[in-house]
Amino acid sequence: MISKVKYRIKKFSDVIALLSAELFIVFLSFFIALALLVIVIRQIFYNKEYTMDNMVFDYLSPYVSGTNTFIMQSASFLGFHLFLIPAWLLVFSYYFFIRKKKWFSIKLITIAICNLGLMFGLKIFFNRPRPLIPLLKEVPGLSFPSGHAFMSF
Repeated sequence: MISKVKYRIKKFSDVIALLSAELFIVFLSFFIALALLVIVIRQIFYNKEYTMDNMVFDYLSPYVSGTNTFIMQSASFLGFHLFLIPAWLLVFSYYFFIRKKKWFSIKLITIAICNLGLMFGLKIFFNRPRPLIPLLKEVPGLSFPSGHAFMSF
């Protein structure tokens, strides 16, 4: 009886140690990456305003056509919330109900929710409006970071 209790305590402490090390590495990596991102982005966006936007628009303007627009909008759909929410729910359901990996499922949902919160937090932090002259059509909201790119990643 005592050996079973000792074994369970040892097993529990091993899990806690592994989880603590994993969380420490993830948080350290996250904060280093976030700090570098903030430094680089503040430097680019607050010193050069819309120079980069105008350069990209000038470069892409000759390529705007019905076919290219359709191709890019099709690719862009993969970053749209109408695709991503069902995709995340499908992956979560697969790992939770079929593979029976509850801990992995919790990690997936946590990543999705934290990613969404981080994206909106960064949008508020940078508070960068969209360019005045859109390439295709006007879109509401802030421009940076790109919700499509951020959530797809």
